[in-house]
Amino acid sequence: MRKQDARRQLSATEARNLRRLLLLNVFEPEAIGERIKQARERAGLRQEDLADILGVATRTLQNYEGATTKPFKQLNAIAAATGVTTEWLLHGDATREDADASGNAESIADRLEELAAGVAGLVRGQALIAAALGVQLDAHEQIPSQRSPSAARPRRKPA
Repeated sequence: MRKQDARRQLSATEARNLRRLLLLNVFEPEAIGERIKQARERAGLRQEDLADILGVATRTLQNYEGATTKPFKQLNAIAAATGVTTEWLLHGDATREDADASGNAESIADRLEELAAGVAGLVRGQALIAAALGVQLDAHEQIPSQRSPSAARPRRKPA
């Protein structure tokens, strides 16, 4: 009688086949092929150019893009050559650096403008409050830094 808890170790070929089966069920080869094509075109590369960089035949790259051949062994090289991440090639998430870089720069610039406008509004508001209270603020006290509370107290105008 065989022991129930005894397990046989997978051979290298069986492990490789299992890994390939799992990958094929998780990722859509057609979508990966389309993203490879998009990345190649954004990088300004022809199929022949990318194939030369990867060290494969042009027909092999065409098969990757057409989802005839699964490019799992070449994904890191494709990502490096086209300037995208392997994760983007696999998942298509919004982690693509080339598209996000310009969008991030614009959103950062917009946010900085919003913050600058907010700071200017705070300074104006602080000046109005000081004027209403009859308090004169020095230029360095306009926006208090992390000083002690006594150092941040406004001075009253001499009467």
